[in-house]
Amino acid sequence: MAPTARESERYNPLRKLRIIWLSLQHLCVLDKVFLSVLFPFELVAWLFELSTASAALWLTYQHLVSMLLFRFYFGELSIRDPHNVLTGKLGHRLIFCSNHPTGLLDRLLIQYVSPFPCFCLTQNWFEYTNYLEMCLHITQGMSFDHIVERLRAGTAIWVAVGGAREMHPHIRKVHTGPVRIAMQCGDVWLVPIHLAFEAHCQVGTAVLVEVGEPWKIAREDPTSIHGREMVRALTKVLEERLLPLTNWMPVSQDDFGKKGWRGAGETRVAIVEWSKVRVIDSLICLQLVAQGRTIAWAERLGRVRQAVQRTMEHPKENGLEQTMLAFRDFAEAAARHGVKVFQPPTGTYWDVPVLLKAVPRTNPADTGGPWRLPALRNFSHGLHIYSSSALNREDDSGLNVAFRNLMEASKPLMALINSDETKRDQQP
Repeated sequence: MAPTARESERYNPLRKLRIIWLSLQHLCVLDKVFLSVLFPFELVAWLFELSTASAALWLTYQHLVSMLLFRFYFGELSIRDPHNVLTGKLGHRLIFCSNHPTGLLDRLLIQYVSPFPCFCLTQNWFEYTNYLEMCLHITQGMSFDHIVERLRAGTAIWVAVGGAREMHPHIRKVHTGPVRIAMQCGDVWLVPIHLAFEAHCQVGTAVLVEVGEPWKIAREDPTSIHGREMVRALTKVLEERLLPLTNWMPVSQDDFGKKGWRGAGETRVAIVEWSKVRVIDSLICLQLVAQGRTIAWAERLGRVRQAVQRTMEHPKENGLEQTMLAFRDFAEAAARHGVKVFQPPTGTYWDVPVLLKAVPRTNPADTGGPWRLPALRNFSHGLHIYSSSALNREDDSGLNVAFRNLMEASKPLMALINSDETKRDQQP
């Protein structure tokens, strides 16, 4: 086995200074401040390893960077880890297999929650975030061979199993890469992970990390006949343990990837799918408003995900299409009364190309246009923030007529949602 490259061998301060100089025109003021503060720490860690052959300062640097950036960019963190994976009881040789809802922020999040140093087998193609990754050094995506070396040396790695960022409420395909890496190294734990953001393009957003059931992979040649069969079987196991956490609905093959005029990442199917998710979310929120109740976002996400998964099993029988039409009428009536049901997130966000930040964006709610993906994925804003007084059903205004029509059309769907809640309450 080839020796693992040390951090000092990968790091070149002169090259780093050149990268920072070239990237200054692409970065905002806050990013420049971060880079100016971090570069001296990298230089000290580099000199320390050259003189002592110890990577202790690199590990400390990694922990400090992930902690500081997490504290700045994220808000409340909720972790569901029923198998205590993040306590470190399984050892260092871990492959975190997760969805990929954002770009650089996913890397920072997994660095923060991992009990051990964790490297990433990912590549972001946006020029802006690539500059940031090169400047931060510790969050850079690595090649396949380098990742295998890291894993054999006892370092955890993170893999986005879908191969790209998911603009849809599901992973379209689980690739075999994590399984093949684990089989090539041997004695490695595969850990399913679900990363969820309350508003995935907003600073200070709440974050939910859900850890699925891990299992250990023995060493096997993934290129042999038996090895290829094992790769397919183990990938199937990974799907069974990961997709119930990440997939809100089945994968749609209908006009997948057609972007039209909506811009990068906004496919027609993605907008339709997220619209279904947010309509069900809004119905649950309306029911909570009527009951005078509030729930935490992490609990709300689990309830909405279960309702969507159950609804998509038999969408026609549950009256989903009729509910969608009635909800659009209600949303239009609410907009005329000054209530914007779905709004895009606010704040600075790294995972957007810097050139796109300067493009003026029109809120579709102001022009009567269709819903857009950023607004549909912003769970921090919605009907749950309004009081029941905003939906006074005693008068005959257009809003209340639309609201009554929505409640009538959604009866089959709400019956299914309420039956799931009853079963959940009855569980010990």
